[in-house]
Amino acid sequence: MPKVRHTMLALVVVEAALVGLTLLLNKVLTQVQVPFDRHMTVPKSAYLLFPGFLFLIMTLGTLVSADYTFKGFIIAAVLTLLVVFFEEYLWRGIILSVVKQYIKSELVLVIVLGMLFGLWHITNAISQPWHDTVAQMIEIAGFGMLQTALMLRTKNLLYPMIMHGLLDFSGILRNLAEPHGIPYHIAAVVLASYAVPALWYVYLGRRKRGEMSDE
Repeated sequence: MPKVRHTMLALVVVEAALVGLTLLLNKVLTQVQVPFDRHMTVPKSAYLLFPGFLFLIMTLGTLVSADYTFKGFIIAAVLTLLVVFFEEYLWRGIILSVVKQYIKSELVLVIVLGMLFGLWHITNAISQPWHDTVAQMIEIAGFGMLQTALMLRTKNLLYPMIMHGLLDFSGILRNLAEPHGIPYHIAAVVLASYAVPALWYVYLGRRKRGEMSDE
């Protein structure tokens, strides 16, 4: 457990540096106006963020029974906030804004950016076995699809940030309690559980645009 916490502290430092670097690069280079609105309607938020709340509920058994220290809990919270801001600002803020100028199909956008987001996490192989990294990449590809579709549906980075926070915080705490790998078949199931609501969001967006064009 101490070794895991030391690794998490190192990740906190790295993620903090990446947050600063991403903000600087966007200001100097890409200059993308990332849409962010703190005003969220309850009904809309409830069904759009349902997958995140469902995942959190599913892991409550592990979270309640695990033996955490206050320090470990705080580290997990800080790491979650940094990872969420960095990855969402970069991928659903900057990269999505740039790529959608060239890819007009939302379905293609969701699939392509989801796969790239999964591949992005190949760097996890530096600190863990390849088997665990590949399983994570499979899961995260599905998660990238979900987050991209959520951003396209809401046009508000706050929604993907909350979803990401719900999933990452419970996942980090779970890994603190049970630091072991995930079988490939479980990773495939997780990918599907992310991909289904992602495709549903794309469908809702198409239906909404169709209704607007008929008016």
